[in-house]
Amino acid sequence: MLAPDLEFDLLRCFLAVIDNGGFTSAGKRLHLTQSAVSLKIRRLETLLGRRLFERTSRTLELTQDGELLAGYARRLLALGEEMVRRVTAPEVEGVLRLGVAEHFVPQRLPILLTQLRRAFPKVQLSVEVGMSSEILAGMEQGRLDLAITTAGEQPASGERPRAFEQIAILFEEPLVWVRGESMTPVAPGEIVPLALLPAPCFYRRAALEALERSARSWKIVYSSASLPSVQAAVQAGFALTAISRSSALPGMKILDGRESLGQLPTIRVAIYRAPSAGQLLVNSLSEFISETVQHWMFGASELPTFPDVYDRADATSVNRKIPAESSESVAQLAVAPRS
Repeated sequence: MLAPDLEFDLLRCFLAVIDNGGFTSAGKRLHLTQSAVSLKIRRLETLLGRRLFERTSRTLELTQDGELLAGYARRLLALGEEMVRRVTAPEVEGVLRLGVAEHFVPQRLPILLTQLRRAFPKVQLSVEVGMSSEILAGMEQGRLDLAITTAGEQPASGERPRAFEQIAILFEEPLVWVRGESMTPVAPGEIVPLALLPAPCFYRRAALEALERSARSWKIVYSSASLPSVQAAVQAGFALTAISRSSALPGMKILDGRESLGQLPTIRVAIYRAPSAGQLLVNSLSEFISETVQHWMFGASELPTFPDVYDRADATSVNRKIPAESSESVAQLAVAPRS
C-alpha cells in the first residue's frame, strides 16, 4: 500500500495546535477559523489512519502516535524550509580565505573540504593551516576571511582580538594526557618530560598549569610549531603531551588520573569571521561550516541536512495534555504540561 502524501499545511496546523495553546489560538496564528483548524486535523488523522489527540470532556491529549508525528513533523518542516532557502538563495561565488587550526585538520578538514566543494562549486578556497594563535593573527592582519580555531586563544601578536568576531562555538572536546605506548610511565616524583607547541598555545598553557597544580616537576625536552611533529615525538616515546582527544593517534596511550599529571580543561572550537569580508560569501559559508561540523557531533553520515537536535529540542513540546475550560468546546482547549 502506498504511503499517503502529507501536505506541509496539515503538519504546520497540527504543530500550531500544540505550540499555541489549542485550536482557537492555532487558528489565530494561522489566520484560520477554529472550525477550519479542526477540519485540517481530522483530514490529517484520516490520511494517517491514526488518532493524534485523545478527546474527552476535560482534556485534549496527544496520543502516542501524535507524539511520534510531532517530532517528525518538526524535522520535515525544518528540512522543507532549508530546502527552499538553499534552492532560492543567490549563487555564491568568489574567493574565501579560510584559516584552520592544525588540530582540526587530520580528521575533519578533508571531509569539510569535500562538502564545501559539493555545495559551493564556484567558490575558490585559499586555506592557511597553523597554530590557533597564528590563524587569529592572520585574521588581525587581514589575510583571512574565516577561521576555525580554539576559542579564547589570543593572536600570536599578543594583542586583544579586535579585527574579527566569533560567530559560533562549533563543539567542545576534552584535552587528554598522552604518551607513547612503548614509553615507561613517569613515576611520582620523577620529572615529567614534555613535547609541546611553542607559546602562545592553549594546549601548552593548560599542560603546564595542570602540572603546577599537581606539584609535578617538568621539563620541555621537545618543542615544535608543528602538531604532527609533536605527535611523532610522543609516538616515539620521547615525551608526554596534552592534546585534544581526537588528536590522539595509534601508538599513543591516553593516561588516566593514576599517573597524577593533573586535570586538563575542555577546549572549545569556534568559527570566527573578519567583518570586512564579503557579506554573502562569508555568511553562506560560515553557516554551512557550522551546520556541517555540528552534524558530525550528532553522528550524521551525509552532510549537511539538518541537526538531529530537533528530536531532543522538541521533547518538551510533544508530551502535552490540553485541559478543557468549562466555557469552551473541546476544539478550543489550552495546552498544559503532562501531569
